[in-house]
Amino acid sequence: MLPLHAPIGNDFPGGFDVKSRLQESLGSASPVLEVGCGVGRLAALFQPADYVGVDINPAAIHVARGRLPDYRFGLYDISLNLPKAPTAFFYTVLLHVPDDELWIA
Repeated sequence: MLPLHAPIGNDFPGGFDVKSRLQESLGSASPVLEVGCGVGRLAALFQPADYVGVDINPAAIHVARGRLPDYRFGLYDISLNLPKAPTAFFYTVLLHVPDDELWIA
């Protein structure tokens, strides 16, 4: 079941200010592309024109579009190219990949 009530914007249970960390890391390049955006919890940290979110879960994209209709969300399929953006981030996405399958150069 999708967390339909997941917080949007500045409420982060992780215990730190995600917005300032993302701004430090991503700078002012826009739009930013969030791969694995889920229900759009981080989208509100950006202006609608500065954000594009994609996910493989159609139900999550449906929820994100309903909650934040001014933002761009798309369903990602391995056969599609990701939207063009100068910067992309994968917030917590790699937690779903087993450690032995991650390759770090």
